[in-house]
Amino acid sequence: MYRRNLPTQSSRSERWQRENDAPRLADRVPAVRSLRFELSETRDEHPIVGTRVVRHIIVARAAALFEFPCGDPKCIDGGHDVTGDVVGELLAKHGAFTGRSACRGYVGDHECGRSLAFQAAATYG
Repeated sequence: MYRRNLPTQSSRSERWQRENDAPRLADRVPAVRSLRFELSETRDEHPIVGTRVVRHIIVARAAALFEFPCGDPKCIDGGHDVTGDVVGELLAKHGAFTGRSACRGYVGDHECGRSLAFQAAATYG
């Protein structure tokens, strides 16, 4: 059982390290006061049941890094890095914005095929 979870634990630890090393969101985009994401995954434009999640970002201590793992437990090296898109929207002070990201991982010998759709809402002070 432990060996089966080793790649997941390793990628999770690497993601946490990247978050620790990243600049803080409050420093990068000082005007942002709140940030909320609604995330869901699709395959071939069809929603995947059970993948919708809402994430509230604690701006005061959040990293300016927006990486979300792939929801497929069989996906290796997958995930979604939407940092550039999100930070750009926040710097432009957009109150609401959306985006998509294709998973960059593999399930067996094939590309994962999942996509992440997100809707974000931000407030500024």
